Amino acid sequence: MIGAVLFDLDNTLLANDGDQFLEEFTSAVGSYLGVPGPEFQDAAMVAGAALLEPHLHQTNQEVMVEAVARQLGMPRAVVSQAFLAVSSSDMGTLGLPWEVRPGAREAVQAVIASGRQVVVATSPVYLSGPILERMRRADVHDLPWDAVTTADVMHTMKPHPDYFVEAALLVGCRPDEVVMVGDHPFQDLPAKKAGIRTYYVGESIPGLDTGPSGPIGEFASWLETEEERHASHAARPD
Repeated sequence: MIGAVLFDLDNTLLANDGDQFLEEFTSAVGSYLGVPGPEFQDAAMVAGAALLEPHLHQTNQEVMVEAVARQLGMPRAVVSQAFLAVSSSDMGTLGLPWEVRPGAREAVQAVIASGRQVVVATSPVYLSGPILERMRRADVHDLPWDAVTTADVMHTMKPHPDYFVEAALLVGCRPDEVVMVGDHPFQDLPAKKAGIRTYYVGESIPGLDTGPSGPIGEFASWLETEEERHASHAARPD
């Protein structure tokens, strides 16, 4: 039985240039610290590489702060405060322009109405502020989400299979009890390696089998059909 759905955010629930948002966010953190842009971007790249290494005993936020502080020769407390301050500030101008993804809100609402749990399974490099801002832009911020993969909660990163397992565990589900909905074939579809079903809402790529796919507005219908198919298969006698 499918008990939860993991929804990617950028270009799944929101039509948004995630790379641009991240670049402008990190630039704002560098400005807060008084570090020239190129120097801070170098530190951010070091932090990004550190995040891709196993760090199950540290949250992503702890890894980022530690890596940036070491690279810049600054106290961790100072760097941590910079991330917190920028994450708590008004980010309305970061990553413009953006658009609401048609059918996204309705898809999430349908999953909630079915009694299943819902998780914002975005790349966990931010504290709650930047993620909530993008959820607001997607018009899904006021829905009763059960969990959000923020940097201070997660210990893993996409596309590692452990990320999807950890996201499922946030709502008490096994991998075979969840579906990952996303637009990125190399960031979201590796959930399959963790035994998680996927639904692809990105552009078709010649020669690449993305598995079940379609507009996000058709996801709820696909989900019910998938559930019925599995129930029917489980009921067959051996």
